[in-house]
Amino acid sequence: MPLPLDGGRVLHSLLPPSWATSFGKLEPFGLPILVILLLTGALEILLTPVFLTYIIAGGSIDILKLLLP
Repeated sequence: MPLPLDGGRVLHSLLPPSWATSFGKLEPFGLPILVILLLTGALEILLTPVFLTYIIAGGSIDILKLLLP
């Protein structure tokens, strides 16, 4: 059994078959989409709630020191 090591493949395996097929068609465009999100600042908007939830749940803020300039 292959072990998916990236989030996209894990998500693909968890989706219902009809959604997984549609999601799979986006896979070749994953890196360009990520770069566009990064350059436009949209990635920060999407990930800020995740980091805040992590901190509120008792996670260490030290991880942010690694990610922030």
